[in-house]
Amino acid sequence: MRVVHLLSNDCSGGLNHAALRLHEELLRQGTASIVCVQARCEDRIIQHSHPETTVAHGRGQIAIRRRLDSLPAWLLSGKPYLSLSWLPTSIHDTVASLDPDVVHIHQPHGATISIPFLTQFRGPLVATLHDMWFFTGGCTFDGGCGRWSAACGYCPKVRYSHPCDASTVGYALKRRAYAKKPIAFIAPSGWIEQAARSSSLLRSANIARIPYGIDLEQYARRDSA
Repeated sequence: MRVVHLLSNDCSGGLNHAALRLHEELLRQGTASIVCVQARCEDRIIQHSHPETTVAHGRGQIAIRRRLDSLPAWLLSGKPYLSLSWLPTSIHDTVASLDPDVVHIHQPHGATISIPFLTQFRGPLVATLHDMWFFTGGCTFDGGCGRWSAACGYCPKVRYSHPCDASTVGYALKRRAYAKKPIAFIAPSGWIEQAARSSSLLRSANIARIPYGIDLEQYARRDSA
């Protein structure tokens, strides 16, 4: 088994730490595991024991891609708070060169992947629901809006909220993409699993609840002092 994990970067952060913990454990158990990032954070890179297993794709393009990715939100809704991940990308070529048996998407937003071009990934796709982005119109957390349960539009996170705002575009892109390229989703908590199953985009998807792993050597039951 050969697994490629997709991240925007390897800077310090909860999502990245969770992805790299999984990567390290797969390596420890003898599974071939590679992390593919858009950019390395040379000054703030998460220290892990196998840095040679991290591959950078699109070095130097990350800032430009993020600005372009937010352009539809600016034009349609007056604010860049939604990530649609609509830009074409060649990251699937980089991933293909790594010859994976499965591609594990951890951080799709910020133009890491291209939702309209999901079919360019060969073989099965797995994604961990570290946040709500996979079943919203473009936000990572809805702030209690809940409009993704039916369909987006009238998004409270944008300046000009209307039926065809940027969240509607993001929702439509995902609906078409998921119909062409199924993804198996991992929910690390009961809350995110329930939300995903209640959403209009993922209610029929393959979702498994797998909690984040912890180091049982470090976090073990001990007698109180």
